[in-house]
This record gives sequence, C-alpha cells and structure tokens, in this order.
Amino acid sequence: MTRFPNLALTLACAALPLAPAHAGFEEALPAETLAYLGVDDVTVLKEGFQASAWGRFLKDQAFQSFQDWLSSEMADLGAQAKEETGTDPFELLKLVEGPAGVFLLDVADPDRTSLDGGEVPVAIGVLLGLGENGDAFLDKFDTLWQAEVDDGNVLLGSEEIAGVEVTLVTDADENADNPMEMRYGVKDGTFVLTMISAALADRAFFESICAGLDGLVEETLDQTDGYAASIAAQGAGTVRGFANVREIVRRAVASAEKEGRMGPDERKLFDSFGFADLGTAALVADVASGGSRTDFELTWSGQGHLAEMLQSVFGPAELVTPRYVPADSVSMTAFRFDLGKGIDAAMRIMRELEPDDAAEAEAMMEMFFEQDGFNVRTDVIDNLAGEVSFFQAKVEDELEALPGTEEDPVSVAILLPMTDGTKLEVAIDTLLRQTGMHATRRRDEFQGVAVFNVPFPLFGSGIHYAITNDLLTLSLSRSMLEDVLRRHGGGDLPTVATSDAWVEATELLDGRAPTSIGFQDAAESVKGMLEALNVLASGEIPGVSVGGAPARRPDRPIPFDVPDPELAYDYFEGTSVSVLRIHESGVRIIMTGP
Repeated sequence: MTRFPNLALTLACAALPLAPAHAGFEEALPAETLAYLGVDDVTVLKEGFQASAWGRFLKDQAFQSFQDWLSSEMADLGAQAKEETGTDPFELLKLVEGPAGVFLLDVADPDRTSLDGGEVPVAIGVLLGLGENGDAFLDKFDTLWQAEVDDGNVLLGSEEIAGVEVTLVTDADENADNPMEMRYGVKDGTFVLTMISAALADRAFFESICAGLDGLVEETLDQTDGYAASIAAQGAGTVRGFANVREIVRRAVASAEKEGRMGPDERKLFDSFGFADLGTAALVADVASGGSRTDFELTWSGQGHLAEMLQSVFGPAELVTPRYVPADSVSMTAFRFDLGKGIDAAMRIMRELEPDDAAEAEAMMEMFFEQDGFNVRTDVIDNLAGEVSFFQAKVEDELEALPGTEEDPVSVAILLPMTDGTKLEVAIDTLLRQTGMHATRRRDEFQGVAVFNVPFPLFGSGIHYAITNDLLTLSLSRSMLEDVLRRHGGGDLPTVATSDAWVEATELLDGRAPTSIGFQDAAESVKGMLEALNVLASGEIPGVSVGGAPARRPDRPIPFDVPDPELAYDYFEGTSVSVLRIHESGVRIIMTGP
C-alpha cells in the first residue's frame, strides 16, 4: 500500500475553502478533466458567508461559548498537527486568496482503462491562488514531508518544469503496492499539485496544468460540450462543480471487467439499468447577504430500467395538495409518488431479467392484494392519485403535539389525493375491524364530512382522519385536519399554493412540473434545532425517567452553552425552499435559504 500518511491533511488544506467560484480554474484545466470543483475567490466566499444570516447568527454574542470552544478545538488540532508534521494546517489556509480548486485529470488514451498492474490512469490535482503568499505557503507545505523523510518513508527531489521549481515526493519503498508520485510548486502565484501512480508519472501532466494557467491549452474544460451545456457554465452562482460521469463510469466498468470483477451476468444487469447512459453531473451555488442557493443536476440519455423506475414512481406533474394546506404552516413537502406505476415497472424489469422468479413474485403479490372485503391493489394502490404531502403547523393543545414539542406544540398532517374515496373508506374500515381497532374508533362530522378518531399509543389525542371523494387526510391534530377540510371545501382562505414561498418555488423550475416541492419557515427551523440542542446540552435523556425525574447523562454531550432558541427570530426570516424534478433527461435539485 502506498505511503502518504499526510495525503488527507494535504487535500483537506486545499479543499476546506471550497464554496463560491465562477470563471475560475475551469478556464485553465485541459479538456481531459474528468471532474472539477472550484472557488473563484476565497475572500469573497468568507465575506459572503459572514454577511449571510448564518454568518451573522453565529457571530452573535450569545454564541460566545461556542466561539470559544471552536477556537480552542482548532488551536488544539493545529498544535497537534504542527507537532506531528511541523505545519499548522490552519496557518496554511490563511495564506490562500483568490481562486481554489480540486480536479481529476484523465492522463491516458481514452481506450486504455488501466495498466497491467491495475493503475487507474488519472491524476488528482489541487490549484490554490496564493497571490504574494507563494513562498510562505511553500515553506510551510514543505515541512509536511520532513517527518516522513526522516523516517525513511518518502523521498524528496526537485526539478524545474515550465520555469517552476517543483518538489517531487516519491515512495521510498520500491516494492510498495501501486506507489504514487506527487509534484507541487507555485506558478505565478498559484499553487499547483498533481498526484499520480508512479507507473504513469510524467512531468508532462504538471507541465500541461502550467500551460493552462498561461492560456496556452488548445481546449480547456469550460470549452467542452458537456461543461458548456451544464448548469456549471450556465447557472448563476459562485461555486461551480462538474463531473463527466459517463466517462468515469465507463472506465470503472472496463477496469472491473479486465480484472475479473464483472462478468457477463453483471454486465448484462449493468446495461439493463442504463448506468452507461449517465451523462454529466454539475453544481452551482452561492451564499451572500441575500441568502443562499444550491443547484445540482445529473443528466442521462436513453431509458434504462433505472430511469424507467424513477420516472414511473416520481414522474413530474402538477401538485394539488398545496391548495389545501394553510399558508402559515411551519413546513410543507409535497411530492409525486405513484406506487402502482412503480410496482408495474418493477415487474416489467423482473420479467425481463428473471422471468421465472417474476411469475412467482406476481402470484405472491396477487395473494397479498386479495384481502377479505377489498383488494389492496385496485381499492387502495390504484385508487391513490400519485401524490403525497405532509405539513407541520403550530397547535394549542399539547396532547395533539408531536412527541418532544410539548413546550411549543407542533403537529403534523398527511394528505393523500385519490380517485374514489368510497373504495378507500371501505378498505380502511375493513382493516380496523380486522384488527379490532374499530371498537374504540369515534366518529363525528365537520362541514358535512365524516371525521374519525382512532386512539393510538404514544399520541395523546390519537389519529384523526377524514375521507372525501378525492382526498384522505390524517393528522394528530383535529384543528389541522379541519383547516384542510375548510380549504378543500372551497373556502376563500390563504393556502400554501397562493403564498410567496410557493410562487418562489415554482419559479425555480421556470414553470416546468416538479416531482417535489418543499419549504419550511427559516426561523422556526433554526429555533427547532436550538431547542433540540438545548435538550442535549442539559444532559436529559428524552422519554427516560428515574424516580419520577428526567434521567440525565453523567457527561456533557455538548461542550458549549446553547443560546435561547428565540434568537433565531432576530436573524432568520422567510422560507427555505427545495424543489426536485425527475424527468426523462435527468434529475434537477434546487435549494434556497437564508
């Protein structure tokens, strides 16, 4: 096994600042780059985060205990690293300014997946903007290897490449399993590091990166078709990432076949699911005083079984349940989920891959579906309209609250649209009678709709449910259920579908149908997090008592004081929004927040 015990520290030093970038090193890297994640300016990143709601929140005086603890931990880690390697990694990070990036570079013929020894022909690289700090950075970085040199584990050499003084780090053990070589130096204020299998090592790879920094590369990553068509190139933001997933997967499969880890049966399964159809993955993100945004996309072509299953179950369509959810809800998530189409797709796949097993599975499902008094498939699964949503809201009665929220009661409701409420009502009634739960079920009405309550362990008020001709609503809170029924009945009341948060969410997809949309009140979300931390900090073990008093841990799980949860209202406002779209060409995820 190769010996680079400080490799994790080396890459951590380079990767920690990764989060805002635009028009950065993607303009210097060659077209053969398989993956890249970069930051345009580390200083801008820091300033953006400090100006954001989270940055200002964590700098509040109420977090002084946390700040002191974090500073102490970082100081201890830095001192330990300096004792072991001669360098404090946090001192290295302070010297980084301007762009930063990590990349994976293809360094072999496209048809050559590995050498006889199994070496994967890729180079790992790091680029860091240092400005005038190049010499100071190198002085500290060089000391990372001194202890290993003294112990005889690695050898250090030097050479000149493209006018750059380069340090060469090699494994001292000539018999090491797949030894690596590392080269690093500073080119015009930019730290350049490449690491590659010693069997493939060639100074030309380091030289090609230097040529890219000089603008001498004929085709760069940002000029490739895949990158240019991705959101990494087209989206607005300060963090950019890109990966040629298709080529990475192709090489991994070819290598597995060559080494005997993938036979004909495994390859058939791989091809049937369409993994070879994966295209590119891209990321663009930003954080600033106005909020944060993260946009991720994975593309594919073709219709393998994986794409077929995802589209069958989660295919995008207009979501209807937000029309029935109160606008002042703490959080809500609505998503497409067509279980019937998913079962059909799974059986089609099984019939193709394992026809004998498929026939047995279908017979077993038919036996399960046919219940006394109703059919699970026709009366329940096919009756559902392919959408599920749930929302949380504040309630007054702590008996209706979710466990753990009794001091500031919050409850939950689930909405399931359907096509025939009568069929589902019969199925539920039959199940309750078969289990004996019908004996304790209570029934009354609200606005002409039957409302049922079934006592249930752990939930003080039991489970309330109501079935209309096209909607099943379940909730721990009677008041939340009634709020849904009022809106479902056509009352002119504020709903999520008419809220600013919903409008913002739908605009993120430019009017295209979503798979899922979710949002949560930003302040309430952070407040809930602080409340949970306060419980942990107290040492109290939820739900456990000793002699009538809450049981407590002997140690202190959180080593700093947690601020008053009400502090969240001073810094956070609006909503955090997330949207998901699974379609015929890929997956898109967008998240926004404070």
